Amino acid sequence: MKVKLDYGRNDLIVDLPENTCIISARFMPGLPDEASSIREALRRPIGSPPLSALFKPGDKVVISHTDITRATPNKQLLTALLNELKAAGVSPQDITLLAIPLKTPLENLKAISRKVKADD
Repeated sequence: MKVKLDYGRNDLIVDLPENTCIISARFMPGLPDEASSIREALRRPIGSPPLSALFKPGDKVVISHTDITRATPNKQLLTALLNELKAAGVSPQDITLLAIPLKTPLENLKAISRKVKADD
């Protein structure tokens, strides 16, 4: 049985035995306004104070995030996080982004850190 898999930017056709059980995730539409939804979740989390209430000027912050090999909306997530930290008074110089290259073997895993401005 030929099965089409979503794979990167293309499809991948695989040949599987006829008795293979195929399990598919049901379609979930994206959020109508992703940026607003992320911002709202950071400002009104369930069971926690808003993100901006957890930090103060002078705090050092490290944000760990996936690298480009993962389908994660890093730009939207990081923009919202950085803006909330800025609103809390955290200086951009006190924020470090740590990108984890997930496709690298664990024994060779190297974290890449870089400083960015909160409004970038």
